[in-house]
Amino acid sequence: MIRLNPIPWLFAPGIALAGYFVDGFSGAVKALVGWVVIVTAATIWVIVRRHLDRDTEL
Repeated sequence: MIRLNPIPWLFAPGIALAGYFVDGFSGAVKALVGWVVIVTAATIWVIVRRHLDRDTEL
């Protein structure tokens, strides 16, 4: 069973605030979408690696 790490989501308000300061509301949305893509890709990467490691163990 995979337990998801909630730590990356603690940074979301800061990411949104930084995006807001750079480009207003649309900057906040762009920053959050980018952060979600990064965190999702990293999560998928970990799931795939664990799956592949489990298959190679004998």
